Amino acid sequence: MDEVERVRYVVDRAIARIALEPRYRPLARLSGPELRRLLAEAHYRDMRNLRREIEAEGIRAEE
Repeated sequence: MDEVERVRYVVDRAIARIALEPRYRPLARLSGPELRRLLAEAHYRDMRNLRREIEAEGIRAEE
């Protein structure tokens, strides 16, 4: 599964969860494309931060 497919999977799961959880109603009011965009951006941001942390740990381990 490449990164784009992984993001689609995560976004689809999040949208399904948003539809079921009453506490996420404000998010459910967004249009489908807008909600997908916001979720995809959040996922990419989290993955980018995780990669940075892993790289930083790798540099520390080499020292």
